[in-house]
Amino acid sequence: ISLYAAHSSGVILRGYDFDKLSTSEDGRVDIKIEEVEEGIVEVRNRDNLLSIVGVNQNEEFKATNGPKILVEASYINPLKVIEGVSRKKLPTDRFYANSSKGSEPDIGFGMKHLKKSFCENGKCSYTQSSIDIGKEPESRVVTVDFKKINSIIGEEIPRSEIANILLLLGFSMSKIGDDLYAVNIPPYRHDISNIYDIAEEVLRIYGIDNIKSSPLKFVEKNRINDVYLEFRQKEALLNRAVGVGFFNAITYAFANKELLLKYKLDVVDEDIDIINPIVKELSTLRTTILLNLVEAASRNIKYGKKRVALVEIGTIFGTKREEKEVVSFLFSGEEQRASVRNRAKAKMVELSSFIEKIGGVIGDFELKSFTPTNSFFHPYMSAKVIKDNKEVGVVAKLHPKVAKDFDLDDTFLAEFNLADILPKEKKAKELSNYQPVTKDLSVVIDKDLNFYDIAKALKEFQESEPLLRDFYPLDIYSDEKLGDKKSLTIRFILQSDSKTLSDSEIEAVISSILKMLEERFGAKLR
Repeated sequence: ISLYAAHSSGVILRGYDFDKLSTSEDGRVDIKIEEVEEGIVEVRNRDNLLSIVGVNQNEEFKATNGPKILVEASYINPLKVIEGVSRKKLPTDRFYANSSKGSEPDIGFGMKHLKKSFCENGKCSYTQSSIDIGKEPESRVVTVDFKKINSIIGEEIPRSEIANILLLLGFSMSKIGDDLYAVNIPPYRHDISNIYDIAEEVLRIYGIDNIKSSPLKFVEKNRINDVYLEFRQKEALLNRAVGVGFFNAITYAFANKELLLKYKLDVVDEDIDIINPIVKELSTLRTTILLNLVEAASRNIKYGKKRVALVEIGTIFGTKREEKEVVSFLFSGEEQRASVRNRAKAKMVELSSFIEKIGGVIGDFELKSFTPTNSFFHPYMSAKVIKDNKEVGVVAKLHPKVAKDFDLDDTFLAEFNLADILPKEKKAKELSNYQPVTKDLSVVIDKDLNFYDIAKALKEFQESEPLLRDFYPLDIYSDEKLGDKKSLTIRFILQSDSKTLSDSEIEAVISSILKMLEERFGAKLR
């Protein structure tokens, strides 16, 4: 009878043989219930352990055929009892499956059902009392969007029908929006915790056979954003760098402050610098990645490498600790390894070849010479990098004294502000179907005149002359006969979008260029 009552009511019911229990002088049984630790609640009769609530029962005191039975009806939080049993490795009985899945919290309902069964099957008399350990089970609330329930099920079920199904299942609801409801979960429904569980309940009653079949459809959200695009641009830049022979390096965001000061490089202001550095060699935030790359190259050379080419994208810090992301390059030693092709005499890297490699990574740029204020760069082989009419970084040869400090051969460096060299969106324009024309112009100019100044003037001229498509220096020559002058040969590319250029049109453009050079720089045709 007790097993049937437990099964039909959902309440955990255990019976004890009254005659085996210790009683007081007035014939009462002393019961002590104590939660010894979370999830472990013991039921004791003086020194005898009768049961652990929801877990097991002492076989010695289990009810058999005695005339008097002590009945225990209990409820315990299923999550806590599972954790307790797992933690203590406790033995369990047949009721543990019910208590761990979630039994009926209304234990009075189970007791009434049991008493009714006893009295219907014979004479009985009874008395009862209750003891509560802990709090009453709290009702749980799940916020439900009826539109989302329909999207989960895949069928447009009317709101009134969904609400009716939930009410008939014992759920209560209160409206908090147009299609939004707060659904109160019955205490005995431990299996309901989110909207998907509620959708399953609705589908169970509505009937899966009433759902129309439809093909499975996946709709992927567009995840392309600025962060993703920047990541792909960085990845593409590093891939291009690897393609021309560089190896991707990762160094610490710290640097040796003594070396920064020694080579007159920028350092973070003392009052905002690191208070407690990890080690002496990493005593400050780096203001350039180039010093870190030089140290890395030195270690590689000491390990027997003849050629070190490194690239790194990372963050550097200004004197006020402001952050900036840069990409830095280093090339030291042999440009190519010794082989049969070069008769085992590898050519050392030169500034021109290094600049060519950098161009293969960041695209076209111009150089403007400058005299560095630090002692890290070579005073006569340093240049500012100009891209899209903006100064974006620096390229230089490592100062010979610094190279000697680190046991390096000729070493070339470059560092760029990353945001300025990442490719910008450009509008495509139609290519001309007509043959381009190449023309060389040799002029004599002052020996101290930089090509950068001439290139700047030619770009201004190009804005007003659509036939001039490109130009670049071809040769620079000087000797005693030219004195304080030098000869500069420039190659020009001329092309029209609408026709093949005639000789007179070509000569007119070249003459205009020569006239401009004569007026601005005193150039003479050689």
